Amino acid sequence: MNESDQQRLQKIIADILGLDESEVTGSFSYRDTDRWDSLKHMEIITAIEQNFSLTFMVDEIVNMTSIEDIIRIVDEKKTGE
Repeated sequence: MNESDQQRLQKIIADILGLDESEVTGSFSYRDTDRWDSLKHMEIITAIEQNFSLTFMVDEIVNMTSIEDIIRIVDEKKTGE
């Protein structure tokens, strides 16, 4: 995944969670903030799907629990797995 896409993902997550983008880096996960609840998780997924023109399967959505996981899954989707 290129740096621009990674920054877009970080911005999406930060905006939805009401955090500064600098907080959403590295191994940031749902465990790092109380703001990442199930409703916010679905908002993040929906925003990523819309911004990247992707559709995720249920197992992918369940496994998107950190910025690293999200980057990996989005990258796999974009490159055709």
